[in-house]
Amino acid sequence: MKDNQHEQLFTELTAEFEATAIQELDNETAAAIGGGYNIQFYDNNNFTELLGSWNDGGKPTLISNDKISSIIVNDGEWRLYADPNYKGAAHTYGPGKYVLPSDLNNKVSSFIRVG
Repeated sequence: MKDNQHEQLFTELTAEFEATAIQELDNETAAAIGGGYNIQFYDNNNFTELLGSWNDGGKPTLISNDKISSIIVNDGEWRLYADPNYKGAAHTYGPGKYVLPSDLNNKVSSFIRVG
């Protein structure tokens, strides 16, 4: 093959590969592939001592009762409660990094995905 034929074949193969192999992922798929989670709980205010991570709402068992000081929300909206069974002081958080206010700091006993 001549050089220009090689170049044309390469260009066609590259275009076909890009059309079939590259896809934009939604947040949940990207988190699953990347090992990320929808919400992460930390034992301090500088997001270094990870206590637990969750992807689903419902009634998760909180293994770090009264220890959470900060959170990272990657997807969805989550409501955190100071007391068990979704009672007491509550705040709702969307995507972002948060240091918890005094009415939740080291007091979170239940949480649920609300959006």
